[in-house]
Amino acid sequence: MKLRDIAAQLGCRLEGDGEIEIHSLAGIEQARAGQLTFFVNPRYGAELRRTSASAVILGERAEAAPCAMLRTANPYLAFARAMELLAPRPAAAPGIHMLASVAQTATVAADASIGPFVSVGLGARIGARTMIYPHGTIGDEVVAGYRERFAAEHVVVLADLLPPELLEAMRDEAFGIVDRFGSSHRTTFAITDGTPRNMTTVGQPVIKAEGPLVDAFYFAPALLALTSRIFDEQVHTCPYPGEHYVISRLTDSGDTHGWHWDDYTYGIILVLEAPDYRDGGFIQGVAGTSWDKENPDVHGALLKGVVRSYAPKAGDAYLIKTDTTMHRVYPIRGQSRRTIVNMTLASTADLSREMTHETNDTLFGGGEEPR
Repeated sequence: MKLRDIAAQLGCRLEGDGEIEIHSLAGIEQARAGQLTFFVNPRYGAELRRTSASAVILGERAEAAPCAMLRTANPYLAFARAMELLAPRPAAAPGIHMLASVAQTATVAADASIGPFVSVGLGARIGARTMIYPHGTIGDEVVAGYRERFAAEHVVVLADLLPPELLEAMRDEAFGIVDRFGSSHRTTFAITDGTPRNMTTVGQPVIKAEGPLVDAFYFAPALLALTSRIFDEQVHTCPYPGEHYVISRLTDSGDTHGWHWDDYTYGIILVLEAPDYRDGGFIQGVAGTSWDKENPDVHGALLKGVVRSYAPKAGDAYLIKTDTTMHRVYPIRGQSRRTIVNMTLASTADLSREMTHETNDTLFGGGEEPR
């Protein structure tokens, strides 16, 4: 596709040769001739200046690149739209797409091509000239291990689900949203037995408008495919928009998302930053419990159940069976901070169950229908 046509469809201002042919997307360091990349974080200014990409999406005031430029007020949104234009194409240059997740112990041949939203598991080997198209998953033995642990504990940590470039982009997007729109809460909820919510939050309507990467991640078919395999049943995006995705941040000593359950069956939480476990911020769960909103009994669940603790790091995600696993974030302490994106997934049974959304609407403001 010619660069001028891409610029027109993305609504970007073109600087440079519009006749350049672009066939795919790539990260700023991996991009080569014929590829489009993007630049937002000034931290990668050196990489921008030496990129081999044919063109780059960047902000209106960003420094000049040594290639054609597509300038826009919202590079994240433009890049998300570029994915729709270019990612599905069968031709792909060698390299690992910035929106692919490749485990550190995986081996990928130099001339292999790994597309966006591909998941390559621990110990997997990708051979020479292999092409893995968008949303593919490699490493059944890894998924089987996740599925086995989830079945036993109803919580499982997916290590390094977010590759470094995607983590950086997600952090930039989410941190900016929290800094501009975050709402502070210091409250308790009677329907969870008086447990505390000391946190800063942003709800779905704001993220829908301001967070194209978060939105794209949530609605990616690969996310439903991967989680369905781990949960061992078909899952769906949540029918209530307010529970699609929310952002929460803990900043002050004692901040916590106290013991609670959720209405829908499943959740996936993306960890964007987390303190060392010595400073709290790790998660705890008690599987096999139930939530009676009229007569909640947190202490009874603690006495009868087994409390398991997990300490996911930045770039990890964790899956949790939220309706029957009482869970919390252990209070942070000292000068530490924890920021996550919480996404809700529904079981097939959830689609026909009547739900209420008291805690979500109070903490996150409900939701808006997708546009």
